[in-house]
Amino acid sequence: MVKKSKSIHPQNMNNKPSVKDGNGFSLNTWQKKIRVVFIKIINYLNCDCRITSWRFISRYKKLTIWFSKYSDFIRRIIIITIALLIARVVIHFIDISSLSVNAISNYFISIGVMTGGIIAIVFTLSIFAQQSAADLYSSQYFEVYAHDWKEKLTYTVIVIITLLFFGGGIFFNGNPQVVVETVKTSSIYFSLFLIGFIFVLVDWQYKNVWTKVNPLKALIFLEKQAIKFLNSVHKDAKRIAKIIKSKNTGVSEEHSIALVYNNYLSPHLSNLDRQIENLFEISMKLSDRQEINTTNRGIAAVRNILSKFFELRRDSSLILPSHLCIFSVESDSQGFLSKSFERLNNAGEKFIRSRRVENAVFIVDVYKSLAQHSKDIKFINRQYENPIFAQIKGYLSFYVDFAIREKDEEVVFQVAQITGDLALVAVEKNLQTPLLGIQEDLLKLSIFGITEKKTFIIDECHKCWLRILGGLFQYKFFGAEDQITKVLENIKTVIMYMNTAITSGYLSNDVTTIMSWRKPYDEIMMTIGVIVNGFFKLKKEEDKEFYKNILINFFEELNHNLRNLSEEIKNCDSTLIGSVGRLIYQVNFLMIGLLGKKEFDGVRKELIKQLKWNIHLPTLFVHHAESFRASNSFCSLNEAIAKTGLKLFEIKNCDDLIINCVKALYSIVKNGFEKNKKGYGLDESRIMLKIVYLGVLALKQNKQSILTEVGIRIYEFEDMFENLYENKYLAKLPKGINPDTISCFPKKDQLFREVFKWRGDFVNEKYIRYRLMDDAKNKMFELIDEHDIDIFMFEVWRMFSTDSSIRQEIEEKFKKAAQKNEVKKLNRVLQKFLIKKQNEKH
Repeated sequence: MVKKSKSIHPQNMNNKPSVKDGNGFSLNTWQKKIRVVFIKIINYLNCDCRITSWRFISRYKKLTIWFSKYSDFIRRIIIITIALLIARVVIHFIDISSLSVNAISNYFISIGVMTGGIIAIVFTLSIFAQQSAADLYSSQYFEVYAHDWKEKLTYTVIVIITLLFFGGGIFFNGNPQVVVETVKTSSIYFSLFLIGFIFVLVDWQYKNVWTKVNPLKALIFLEKQAIKFLNSVHKDAKRIAKIIKSKNTGVSEEHSIALVYNNYLSPHLSNLDRQIENLFEISMKLSDRQEINTTNRGIAAVRNILSKFFELRRDSSLILPSHLCIFSVESDSQGFLSKSFERLNNAGEKFIRSRRVENAVFIVDVYKSLAQHSKDIKFINRQYENPIFAQIKGYLSFYVDFAIREKDEEVVFQVAQITGDLALVAVEKNLQTPLLGIQEDLLKLSIFGITEKKTFIIDECHKCWLRILGGLFQYKFFGAEDQITKVLENIKTVIMYMNTAITSGYLSNDVTTIMSWRKPYDEIMMTIGVIVNGFFKLKKEEDKEFYKNILINFFEELNHNLRNLSEEIKNCDSTLIGSVGRLIYQVNFLMIGLLGKKEFDGVRKELIKQLKWNIHLPTLFVHHAESFRASNSFCSLNEAIAKTGLKLFEIKNCDDLIINCVKALYSIVKNGFEKNKKGYGLDESRIMLKIVYLGVLALKQNKQSILTEVGIRIYEFEDMFENLYENKYLAKLPKGINPDTISCFPKKDQLFREVFKWRGDFVNEKYIRYRLMDDAKNKMFELIDEHDIDIFMFEVWRMFSTDSSIRQEIEEKFKKAAQKNEVKKLNRVLQKFLIKKQNEKH
């Protein structure tokens, strides 16, 4: 018999045979189990153990926080518990019956003597501890603050317990027959409990004393006292107002309360003023001790008191004629508030002089908070005025004037930051005069930023002006036209100051300065977009009409502002001009969009007029510039006109505006021949290329009037270029050099060469261009194809590319033209023949 061999599976070829112990278990299996257990232990130590320990640590921290929070209460409970446990131990280990009455009497008298000594020692130490901080407090409030109800209650309870001990001693000594074992046991428990309770009261008094020594607690106490006093005064005012109203039913409750405050309760306001003065005194003493946070807390207490006053007088304030200025008004709280604001400014000036930045900046925050609280005050006898807000704004102006004189940049910067919030309050409540004052303050802060070379201050001021601009539309501000004019004028003024500083070398011409210089015109684009889009969120027709009128006025003022800028800056190639060019196109783009909306049909003529002015606006920068170079910034002016013209093709009945785009571009070309000192004829031809863009699109859409205008400008340009060619360009070349051999030098047919090159680039870059480039050249890719360029080249120059698809079309056109000519010749021959026959008959 042949013995069969065992087959071996390929997967088991590398497996080693398992070794078994005497019981038949595989050792490999045990090794795997041990490895798994070991891995689990390692994972537990790495993860589970750490998580568990972290949980215990977290619980320990929470428990520690809980004990620290309630430690005083726990300590006092422990003291009383220990006293009762001692009483229980004493009663357990002594024979109550052997305790004599005299011993108990002497025991109570001794305890009474002890508590009397405690009163003498503890309260004497308390007074000494409080006197160590007495120089912080006014004598008027020290007695109220130092000896409050807590201290009086502690003193009274300890005295009563002392008297109970003395009385108990006399009682036990005089009535020995009533002293039984139960009375002795109860007296021990009760006496030790009272002793423990005395120590609890001493502990409470100790904590109370050290709390009073803390100046922060004193400030909180005085703040609460003042607010409590204010609430009490207001309740009295309401009571008296009800009496006045019952006698005169025609007077409103708010008016009655205002009369009560101004006639009957003015002495109480003087008392409140003294409390505020005391808080200022404490804060200044703390400031001398270099306690920054505590000083701020004292000033915050004043802020809270005044905010409470504003809240209580929110509906019961009056506007009165000013005592200082004719045709000016003030609030009925003017005198009371002036004292507090003067103290606030005096404190801030002291902080600025001593260079305590945190305290000086906190004064600014206080003014911001007070202004926010004062905005809701409604004056009974006049609307759209808020003398209290104006008063706060005025004192803040005095404060920042001092900071400017001391050159405190941090305070000035903080004021610039909060001024935007104050401006929005003024816009929201339609406060004309304060808003104009805020704009003047912003201009003042910007000039300080320029003189100190701190562009971040200038940036904050520009941000505030743009917030004002947006708020004028958002809150339906009456008189917005004047405020818009002021905003744009202030922005232009700061830009001109910076331009002078940069050109003179006072400000460095670095990236930070340049970004700050052009920032307002860069960021105003977004603001204008938000303003325009805000119109479509309105629902009421009257709001829409108001919005449209203000919007048209804004476009007009912006155009007027940029015209003035062109006359003053006399530059068209600086970095700023790049932002101006983009701004002009952005405004044009929005106005073109509004032309297509039915809601703006009523103001269509005004929009077209403003758009026409904006189209020619870039030419003014070139016109007023003495000379320029064709930089990217200069090109943004040309691009603004060209892109506007391309966009206008989307709107019906706008051929006249497109013709104005052609004229504006050609005006820049003519100025370029005179003022482009560094050019060689290529720049003018490339600007003319943008006119060609408009001509190609006009030919495609069969707009004959635009095409005619473009053709005339091309012929004029070629004629003018040829006349100026030799005088301006060839004269610069040395004798004997042929200009045709220089590739970068302009040729007499330079415009055609530029168009021909554009046609070649159009084919090559149509599918590989950068889509992010927002220029006229890239926009043409979506509007035309190379066939349209070839037709335009043929119509103007009677030439086209050899690989053009219009060759066959042109040949057929020529054949038809030749056939028409043959027919015309045949007609002329026939006419002559007929005429000859008729003459022969006659």
